[in-house]
Formats: sequence, C-alpha cells, structure tokens
Amino acid sequence: MQLSKLEIKGFKSFGDKITIHFDKGVTGIVGPNGCGKSNVVDAIRWVLGEQKTRNLRSDKMENLIFNGTRTRKPLQMAEVSLTFLNTKNILPTDYTSVTISRRYYRDGDSEYLLNGVTCRLKDITSLFLDTGIGPDSYAIIELKMVDDILSDRENSRRALLEEAAGISKFKIRKKETFRKLEDTEGDLTRLEDVLFEIRKNMKALEKQARQAEEYYQIKENYRLAAIEHGRYSMASKAEVLNDLKKRIGESQNLRSEFSAKIAMHESELEKIKSDLLQEEKTLSSRQKTLNEYVSKIREIESQKKIREDRHSFYTERLGKLHGEINQIGEQKNSVEKALSTGQKTKESEEQKQLEIKLDLEEAQEILASAKEDSERMRAQLDVAKELLQQKQQELYQTEKTLEFSETQRADLENELKKALVATEDQTVFLENFEKKLAAISITATEKSAQILDLEKKEIELNLSIEANITDGENIKTQLADYYRKLDAKQNEFNLIKAMVENLEGFPEAVKFLRKNKSWSKKAPLVTDIINIDEKYKMALESVLEPFLNHYVVQSETEAYLAMKLLSENHKGKSSFLILDRLQAYQSKEPEKLEDALPAISLVEYDPVYEKLVSYLLDDIYITNKTIPFTAAASTETPVLFGELSWDWSQHTVVSISGAMTKRRFSLSGGSTSVLEGNKIGKALQLKKLETEISDLNILIHNEKINLEQNQEAIVQLRQSTGKSLIDHLQREVNQLRQEEAALVARKEQSLELLNSSAARKDDIARKIAQLSEVFETQTPVLEKIRLHVEQLNLEIEENQIAWKKKSEETAMASGKFNQLNIQAIQLQNSLISTQKEIDFRTNEINQLESRLEQAKQEKETVTKELSQLSVGDESANLELPGLYEEKKLIEDGLNEAERTYFEARGGIESREKEIREYSRKREQIAVLISECQEALNSGQAQMIAIQERLNVEFETVISWEEGLPEPNTKEEDTWRQKMQSVRNQLDRMGPINLMAREAYQEIKERHDFIEAQKKDLMDAKESLARTITEIETVAREHFSQTFQKVQENFKLVFRSLFTEEDTCELVLHDPSQPLESAIDIMARPKGKRPLTINQLSGGEKTLTAISLLFAIYLIKPAPFCIFDEADAPLDDTNIDKFNKIIRKFSDESQFIIVTHNKRTMASTDVIYGVTMPEQGVSRVIPVDLRELA
Repeated sequence: MQLSKLEIKGFKSFGDKITIHFDKGVTGIVGPNGCGKSNVVDAIRWVLGEQKTRNLRSDKMENLIFNGTRTRKPLQMAEVSLTFLNTKNILPTDYTSVTISRRYYRDGDSEYLLNGVTCRLKDITSLFLDTGIGPDSYAIIELKMVDDILSDRENSRRALLEEAAGISKFKIRKKETFRKLEDTEGDLTRLEDVLFEIRKNMKALEKQARQAEEYYQIKENYRLAAIEHGRYSMASKAEVLNDLKKRIGESQNLRSEFSAKIAMHESELEKIKSDLLQEEKTLSSRQKTLNEYVSKIREIESQKKIREDRHSFYTERLGKLHGEINQIGEQKNSVEKALSTGQKTKESEEQKQLEIKLDLEEAQEILASAKEDSERMRAQLDVAKELLQQKQQELYQTEKTLEFSETQRADLENELKKALVATEDQTVFLENFEKKLAAISITATEKSAQILDLEKKEIELNLSIEANITDGENIKTQLADYYRKLDAKQNEFNLIKAMVENLEGFPEAVKFLRKNKSWSKKAPLVTDIINIDEKYKMALESVLEPFLNHYVVQSETEAYLAMKLLSENHKGKSSFLILDRLQAYQSKEPEKLEDALPAISLVEYDPVYEKLVSYLLDDIYITNKTIPFTAAASTETPVLFGELSWDWSQHTVVSISGAMTKRRFSLSGGSTSVLEGNKIGKALQLKKLETEISDLNILIHNEKINLEQNQEAIVQLRQSTGKSLIDHLQREVNQLRQEEAALVARKEQSLELLNSSAARKDDIARKIAQLSEVFETQTPVLEKIRLHVEQLNLEIEENQIAWKKKSEETAMASGKFNQLNIQAIQLQNSLISTQKEIDFRTNEINQLESRLEQAKQEKETVTKELSQLSVGDESANLELPGLYEEKKLIEDGLNEAERTYFEARGGIESREKEIREYSRKREQIAVLISECQEALNSGQAQMIAIQERLNVEFETVISWEEGLPEPNTKEEDTWRQKMQSVRNQLDRMGPINLMAREAYQEIKERHDFIEAQKKDLMDAKESLARTITEIETVAREHFSQTFQKVQENFKLVFRSLFTEEDTCELVLHDPSQPLESAIDIMARPKGKRPLTINQLSGGEKTLTAISLLFAIYLIKPAPFCIFDEADAPLDDTNIDKFNKIIRKFSDESQFIIVTHNKRTMASTDVIYGVTMPEQGVSRVIPVDLRELA
C-alpha cells in the first residue's frame, strides 16, 4: 500500500485547493516558520479521524476552516482527501485505489466519504485497523510526541507496541466480551432471584393444589349431606310452625279480656288523683316555710363557727410572734459579738503587714546590690575571655605562618634539586633528538607510499560495487514489473472469484442452493464446466442461454433434494442436467461447413462432462457472417447470414457476435449487452489465473533470490574494502607527523629551559634565604604570645571563682526576698478575707433588726382582730333561741299535712296494684304471643335461610309446600352427623387456596421456561469465559512475540544510530502481566552507567525515540511515516545518522519529513516548498531533486 496524493481545500491556511503527490522514497516539506508546513500534517491527521482539536493546534473545530484575509472572504467548508494505492490488498477492500475524505461545514455538520460514498468514522477506523495508520499511531511523529512517547504519557509506549502487535482488535473484542459477560451475569442473578421466588411459591402452591383437589372432593360429599339434612330439617320446622300459629290465636283472645278490666280501674284511679293534688299543694307550702327557717339557722351557726376558727388561729399566731421576737434578739447579740472579734483581728493583721513591708524593702535593696556586683564581675570576665581569644588567634596565625614558611623552604629545596636533574635530562634529550627525527621521517614516507597503492585498489573495488548496484536496480525494475503483473492478475482473480462465489446475474434459487450446506456444494453450473475463446463467448452464451442457469448433478436424487429445499424455503425454481440420464446419449458427427465452425470443436471441458457437452452443443455452429438488416428488411424473403454456401435450415447457427441465433423452427436475436459473455468459463478461467499467478510468484521468488545474491555480493565487496586500512595508515602517518612536530617543539622548549635554568636556581636560593630569615624573626614573637596567653588563662580562672561566689550571695538574697514577698501576699489575702467577714456580719445585723420590726407590727394587728371577733360571738348567741322555737311550730303543721296526704296516697296505690296485676297478666300473654310470633318468624326465616343457603351454596331449590319428606328426627340427626363429620374434615383442612391448581400449573410452566433460559445463559457464560481466556492467551502471545522482536530490533537500530558498544533495553515493570504492565526504556551510551530515558540529553532522547519507532517499523512496517520537525534537537552528526536510517528504510515505506535542516533537505527525493506569497494563504511548490541530480 502506498500513499498517492493529498488534496486540501479550505483547511486552515490553504484557501485554494492544493494537491501534493507522494512517490516512493522521501518527500520533504520545507518553508519558513508560520508558512503552513505543519498544517499539512494536521490535514493528514484530521482526515484520518482526529477528534481532539488541541492535537490539531486549534481551540475549536470551526477554526479549521479557512477564515479569510483582508482581500478574501472566509470559506464555508474545509475538505481534505487522502488517496492510497491498494495494489497489495493490505486494506480489506477490492478497490486498488482508496480515497478517504472528510468535510466540515461552518454550521457544524460534517461527513466522511470513502471513494466518494458517505460513510461513518467507524468504517474508516475499521478499514485502517492494525495497519499502523491512524490519527494517534506511530505513522505521524511530531517533535512534541517524542517526549510524550518516551515519558510514557498516557501509556503511549504500550499503545505503540499494541498497534504493532495487532492486539487492538483483541482488546476491543475482550472489552465487548466482558460487557456481554457482565450482562449475562446480571441476567443470571436476576433469573436466580426470580427462580428463588418461583421455587418458594411453587413449593407452597404444589401443596395447596393437592389440598384444593382433596377439598373439592370433600366439598361434594358435604353438598349431598347438606341437601338431605336441609330437606328433613325443613320438614320438622314446618310441623312446628303450624302448632305456633294455633297458640297465637288463643293467646290474643285472652289478652282482649284483660285489657277491658284495666280500662275500668284506670277510670276510678283518675278521680282519686284529682283529690290528692290539693293536698300536695298544702304540703308543699308548709315544707317551703320550714326550709327557709332551717337555712337561716344554719347560716348563723356557720358564721359563728368561722369566727371561732379565726380566734384560735390568731391566738396561736400571737404566741408564735412572742417566741420569734425573743429568738431574733438572741441572734442579733451573737452577730454583734462576732463583728467585734473580726474588727480586732483586722487591726492585728494590718500591723503585721506594715512590719513585713519594711523587711521586704530592705531585702530588695540587698538583692539589687548583689545583682549589680555580679553583672560587673561578669562583664570583666567576658572582656578577659575576649582578649584571650584574640591572643589565641594571634598565636595560631603566627604558628601557621612559621609552618608555611618551613613548608615553602622545603618545597624550594626540592625544586632546586629537580631543576638540577632536569637540566641533565634535557642535555641528554638534545643529544638523541636528531636520531629520532630521522627515523620518524623514514617511517612516514614508507606508509604514504603504501596508502597510494591501497587507494588505487579501492577505486577498482568501488567500480565493481557500482556495477553490482546497477544490476540490482535492473533486478528491482524487473521485480516491480512482475509485481505489477501479479497485482493485475490477482485483482482479476479476486474479481472473477467474487463473481463466481456471489453468482452475479444468476437467479435467487441458484444462489440459495450454492450457499446451502445441506445440498451438494460441489454440483457445478453449466457455465462452470465449459470454457471458450473470448471472441466466441457471446455466441456460445447466446445459443446456450436456456441452459446457463442449470445445475449439473449426477443423479435425480440430488435434483429432487434441491427442489425440496427450494420448495420448503420458498426460493423459487431451478433446473438440473442429470449426468446419469445422458450416459446413453449419442451425438452426431459434426459436419465440415464453409464459413461456420462446430461449437463443440471450439470449447474446453473436462472429459467427465463429454456426454453433457455433446448434448448441449450437438449440431450447433458458429459463423462469422453478419446480418444485412437493411437489405433483409427490404425483401420479402431476407437472406440470413449473408450468402452461405450450405443448407443452414438443417442446423442451429449463431452469429459470432451473438446478435442472431437460428434454429430449425425459430429465430432469435437483436442487440447484445456489454455484460453478456461474462458467465461462461469463469471457473476454468479462475484455474488458469491461479496457474499464471503461481508462475509469477515463482518468477518473483527467483528475482528476489537474485536480488539477495546481488545484495550479498555488494555487502561482501563493501566488506572487502581497504578503506579502513587506508584510514588506519593515514592515522599512523598523521600521528608520525604529530610526533615529529612534538619533537621539534620539545627541542625548542629544552633549549629555553637550559637557558633559564641558571637564573631559576639563583632565584630559588634567594627565596630560601628570605624564608630562613622570617623563621628566625618570628620564633621569639611566638614565645612572647604564648606567655601572654597563659597569664590571661590564670586571670580568667580567678575572676570565674569570684563571680561564682557573688552569684551564690545573689541567689541567697533573692530567696529571702521571695520568701518575704510570699508572706506579704498571704497576709494581704487574709486581710481581705477578714474585711469580707466584717461586711457580712454588719449586713446580717441590719436584716435581723428589720425582721424584729416586722414581727412587732404583726403582733399589734393580731391583737386588734381578736377583739373584733369577741363582739360578733355575743350577738349570735342572743338571736338563735327565738329561731329554734318558730321552727318547732312549723314542723308540727307539716307533719299533720303529710299524714292526710299519705292516707289518700294509700287508696291510689291499692287501685294501681290491681291495675298492675291485670297489666302483668296481659303482658305475660303479650309476651307469649310475641314469643310465639318470634318463633314463627324465626322458623320461617330458618326455612328461608335453609332454602337460600342450599340455593347459593349448592344451586339447589327446595319448596316448602311440596317435595319435603315426612318429619323424621332420626333421619335428620343422621344427616346432621354426616354433614358435621364432613364439615369437620373441611375445618381440619384449614384455609384452602381454591386457585392453587391453576396458579401451580402456570408457575410450573414459567419455572420450566426460566430454567431453560438459565441453562442457555450458563452455557453462554462459559462460552464467554472461554472466549476471554482465548483472547487473553492469543493477545498475550502476540504481544510477547512482538515485544521480543521489538526488543531485538531496538538494540540493533539503537546501535546503528549510536555505536556498537552502546546498548538499550525495554523493561516490563511486571513481566507476569505483560498486557497491563508499564514499559520502561533503559539506555547505556558508551562510557556511561545505565540510565532511564528521562536522564538522557535532548539529542539522545530523540535518537532513542527514532530507534524505538524503527524497531516497531521492522515488526510491522507502516505504509508511510511522517516526521514533523523531529530532527530539530539533533546536531549535524546525529542528523546524518538520522538521514542514513531514513534512507535505509525508504525502499519499503514512504517518508514525509517536515524540516528546517539543510542536511535533511539534501537527503530527500522530492521537496514541496510551502510559501505564503499572500498574507494568510499558503501555497506549495514541488521540486524533484532526482531530476536535478
């Protein structure tokens, strides 16, 4: 597969349509910054399906459309098309040229096209799956992507290896399978829940269904017993009802007699009651007067009682107030004593506080004086220590000065000795110099002559290599020619194979039988067994048209089986030619006719079908004579096929173009379609093409062997080159010349050293004398400083002892001051507490005096109240006797009235008693009638209830008047016992679900159906689990194999870009999980320890990235690869390595390089210069460097 061309219109800065043609080799895209070079890469990435605008260097998709300039209007659509040559059928399509296009409109609509036909992005993604081509694959490499890949941003390393291993489809399948497995497990869980509920319900329903069946049987027995019991029960109740009706009639007559007597007595009673009413009024008046006097007496007695109670309360309260006044006086005396004691305590504590204050002031003065002496002594001690430190530093510097002087003196003495030795060496070297110089010159001359001989041989070797390269190019040209022929034959083979397999132009029935596995797929069609030269195909198809859709079968059984399949599947009809029926067929011997050839002599076929072909082509001839239509139309008897010299009326003749076919009694013809002539011989043609393809493959294989031998010869010649020896000898000559120059320089240096040696020795002696003088001068000074330091140390020790003693005195004074201060604080607190106690006692005395005053006032009030109560008691005692006498007279008159009233009342009660007696008897009879009537009604209701119950419960109607048996208590009891027995059986069964039988059957069917579904899901789950395991196994194998190959290739490419001594390695973090583990890149350039990729320099990183990409390329070469300024970080040396490896792989893949580097530009085959002659509008200018070369 090869990238053919790129068409851009309205995309970013390309306002006009531009076309870039890509050829084999390396294509460069160059131009100044900002001219639109990278927009070409963005266009390719966009048309391949890039969806992230940030990867296209834009903030939104609308900005990808050309936005116009000052002189141009914005466009409304961006369109990019990319064309591939699919001659090797790498893409899964029959097209040899595949063009993908993408359009985007300003209104937000977009579309993808495949060869001009609208499609989905998914279709384009699927088309390029596992080809290494995509918006985010290693086919497009930008400078920023190098860092992304090597820093493993978003697992980019793994994505590259997975793309190369072709496991993307496995991951997609695994993800889909996992989703299906999760769905299946979810379905299984739901089914288990449903089955659990169903089983639980089914178990209960099964028992309920059995109970319901038993219940219905017992219920039938109960129905029969209940009907018989009801009939006998109704018979008994009918007899009782008749007796009740008679008793009701007799009782009603007796009740009428009692009612008459009661009416007479009630009349007499009314007269007596009217007389009694007057007596009741008199009695009521006297009773009212008596009640008024009783109420007045009770009121006076009540007031008297209240006054007595108040008198007792006040007397008791007066006694309590006497005691309370005495108690308050005692408490007041006690508090006054406590207050006097507190005031005395306060005076004593104030005196103590004054004494402590004086002591405290004295202690504070002593403490301040001690602190001042201590601080003064501390300052003197610090001054002494500082002076000691200065003297110690001075002592140290003096000692170091003396040590340095001594060291310098020793070094100068050593240097003086070395100068003497060097002078002797230089003298010896000057004596041997001339000899060495002459030897070097002779050796250099000999090696130069040897280099000239080797260069002559190298020129002859290069001529041989160039001759072999020319032969290799010729072989490649021949190989390319064979490949083109192979592609053409392969495309023709695929086209014919698709037509044969798809049966294009054949009826649906024919296609159905060919695809049906239950029928013989080996049965050929007539078109499959015959072949003929192209110029006769239209004639043969025309004459055999009725038979072209016939299948050829061996026996009738095969034909019947096929017809049965067509009938069952409603696929129409088909025809069959049966070989067994043709075994006895004898064809005519073809005649030799002028201007016509027998068709059977022109066809090719398998001898197995000889009889069939003879039958089909018997007496059929093909002529090259044409039909003079215009002449024939003007005569009554037209002349057909021109002027034939033989009698054509006895044969079947067809024109070579197939335009007319003549049989003995029919004639057919007219125009022919361009599609005719495409059915016959396709199967045989496929075999022929297979042979031709096989032959071409053999030729290609042989040419590849020749090419490999040619390449091996070139490699051997290059390996036998003497260039390395020439370089080695040249390096030796150069080294000799350098040695010669070095000897001359050393001679000059030696002469200079000898000249300056005497002066240097005098200088060293002078410096040694100066250092000795310094040493003698500084030694007494050092001793003096040491003595002063010792005196200072003694002085500091004495000062420290005095300062420590003074510090102890200060600490004692401070302790005494703190103790007195604490006593003063404690005394102050005690004084405050005493004052609070005095304030409390004073307040308490005030409260007691207030309470005493209140008690005295209350005592005076209670005394006055007792005096008033004594006056009220005397008045009440005088009024009560007169009221009691009047009450006695009223009570006597009331008793007389009551006696008269109750005598009259006694007569009324006598009459009422007689009336009540008659009424009671009447009521008894009424009750009896009511009871009988109730019994009658109850009996009737029971009769009706029995009828309704039997009617409702058992749909049985029993009449009162007829159909009842004779009353029989024994029979009734028998049926009652039987009914009760059956009833007890029903009761013992408990609640019965009468719908259980239907519900059980329904739920059982559902259970069986869900169980079948569960089995299907379990099978599906196992199948999915196996599929996942298989996918993981295959993906793991693919990835592991690819990883190993990439590892090996990575080392080879890395060493070719660096040196043979450099190495690198891809490392899996977790080798046990190769499909999930992160990947590290380790590199070890020469002379360095192993480093991770992030520790390398920018240029090393870029070369390592290129090494990894080409290592992946060797596993699965991408048809093309784009580098967008990936060479920017490289220096000239690394640029040459980069270009060398690009050129190495350009024979197998196309490379498109966006670059600014002149060395890279020089290595390309074709350059497209991107310019911007008009501000904001990019254009391209092609330059073919191969033509310039």
